[in-house]
Amino acid sequence: MSKTKPLENAGVAGAGPIAGQYCDTRTAAAFFGISASTLEKTRLTGSGPPFVKFGRLVRYHLPTCEEWARKQAHNSTSEYGTAA
Repeated sequence: MSKTKPLENAGVAGAGPIAGQYCDTRTAAAFFGISASTLEKTRLTGSGPPFVKFGRLVRYHLPTCEEWARKQAHNSTSEYGTAA
């Protein structure tokens, strides 16, 4: 049985106050309540939250993720349909 890290410590890059605001794909997916695979697919299509690359590493800025999530709120399904 593997031990899992608590969400607040899992996948968070670095030790400083700025670095601690970035997380990996798995942690960002847990933040949104979706699978890492789904988040990776949104990254490919451009429909997901903004991300940054540090070399080959993909990281999500948590305050930006929170802002992006707030902007996804809708009151009805017709609000995000295609415009005629």
